[in-house]
Amino acid sequence: MTHEHNDPRAVAAMLYADTLALREMFVSMAQALCDEYLSQRAELQQRSIQATARHVGVETKLARHYAPLLLRTRKHKGSNELYWCKVNHGRYRFGLEPRRTHLRYLARGKRLDLSYSLPSLLKHARAWELDLVIDIETRAARLRRSFREISKIAALLHTLQRLADSPSRSAASGGNRSPAAAQPDEASPPGIMPTPPPLRQSRGDAGV
Repeated sequence: MTHEHNDPRAVAAMLYADTLALREMFVSMAQALCDEYLSQRAELQQRSIQATARHVGVETKLARHYAPLLLRTRKHKGSNELYWCKVNHGRYRFGLEPRRTHLRYLARGKRLDLSYSLPSLLKHARAWELDLVIDIETRAARLRRSFREISKIAALLHTLQRLADSPSRSAASGGNRSPAAAQPDEASPPGIMPTPPPLRQSRGDAGV
């Protein structure tokens, strides 16, 4: 075993770096899931459009098959979030500026498994993509739980790093101790005060 493996600070730093790399890997997986949803939805959308009657105009087909749901990922409050939102288009009026497009965040709620309520989520989905949304959300919930556990591990390793650094700080300040402090009580663990000797009461203090 090398010297680095015997150093708690080096081991804690190595594990913390590995945890950060693992988190970035899951971030990439989350982005890949977002891209997969868009790709598969586009295929289903084209199939549904092609199944529409020929006499229906192109603009009408696009309007009927427009899908507002969107899965996105972002870093939020020091963590990674994989969330659904809805694309809203403002109404267009002749002679005015082009309508604006904005995203409306869909709240997930406080479900313990970090999943969206499927009945609430599917209200914003089209009939031809219901199965796809259910599958993608099931996988997204697993990634959210992974984010949560990785964040816990990173927090523990960060605390471990600080604890591993504390002995070095104590050793650095050990040369400034007074001779009176260099007693056998120093063998006590850090933070444990030495037990004071029992007080002997004199006869004159016995009635106090």
